[in-house]
Amino acid sequence: MPFSDENSDKFAAKSRLLELIDKLSDDQLLVLFKKAEELLLKADRKQLRKLYPININFTVQDYEAKGVIHDISYSGVLIETSESFSVGSEVSLSFSIHGIQDPIKIIGEVARISSWGIGVKFKNLTMQQENIIKSIVDSR
Repeated sequence: MPFSDENSDKFAAKSRLLELIDKLSDDQLLVLFKKAEELLLKADRKQLRKLYPININFTVQDYEAKGVIHDISYSGVLIETSESFSVGSEVSLSFSIHGIQDPIKIIGEVARISSWGIGVKFKNLTMQQENIIKSIVDSR
């Protein structure tokens, strides 16, 4: 592959980025990491996804499990869990949100599975649930 100006610019940008990363504090690195993940999530998804690491309880076919929400969108959540479930299984979700006294309870469906978790698509959200999810996703 010939060496082009585009490749040269990309190499220079990566080199400069690595120089900057070496100078960041641990706290700054964490902020950069989260921003980089958000950029990738936005690029790979049709819908805006918000990193939202909170504990979640969920039930699939009478089996109660726990996990951590990785991210949330208007249509679902990505849950980090070591449990294994089948695509299409109904899921009852329950998680607490800062500022709301009672946990939010939502019904969903396993839409995809990976080695580290499950993607759950929300089903039949009430207007109140939609508003709560929207406020989470749209918050900074």
